[in-house]
Amino acid sequence: AWKSLDGPIQNYTYESNQLSPVIPPQLRQKIQIEFNSVSDHFVYDVDHFVPKNWGGPGNIEENLIPLSLSVNRNKSDKIPAGLFYVASKIPYILGGIKSKYFDEKYFSNTSFYKDIDAKEDAKKITNIVSELDMSDIKKFYSEVRRFHYGDNLAKLGKPEKPFKAVC
Repeated sequence: AWKSLDGPIQNYTYESNQLSPVIPPQLRQKIQIEFNSVSDHFVYDVDHFVPKNWGGPGNIEENLIPLSLSVNRNKSDKIPAGLFYVASKIPYILGGIKSKYFDEKYFSNTSFYKDIDAKEDAKKITNIVSELDMSDIKKFYSEVRRFHYGDNLAKLGKPEKPFKAVC
């Protein structure tokens, strides 16, 4: 059976300061190479670490990670605990938002929250962060990712412990 394309093939372009809902192929490839997640035996997907539907910044490198397809499916739109940890260290965010997730008992580098309170609080945090200049936005999301994976970028996409959804 043959299929034909009725319309033109979309051509995505990528600029380092561009926020887009679609991860362009060249950015996916860059992330996979950077994190050594290219394999002949295993398929990795590139995902938004802080989900864009809860205010994540979209396609900046600091918010993208390679994950196995099953881990990506399990993570879904859960909020990484690191978002709350990093936000709790910034006084103007901490002063503007009251969230139970700013309590240290929620700061586990393997925790991802799926309840609506976490998602609504994440949206408030990401709205404040989105008002920063691009270099500060990148630093913020880099710190969120670092909370979960440290500086060992080879671990990205291959956590030693599985993601756990809490709440």
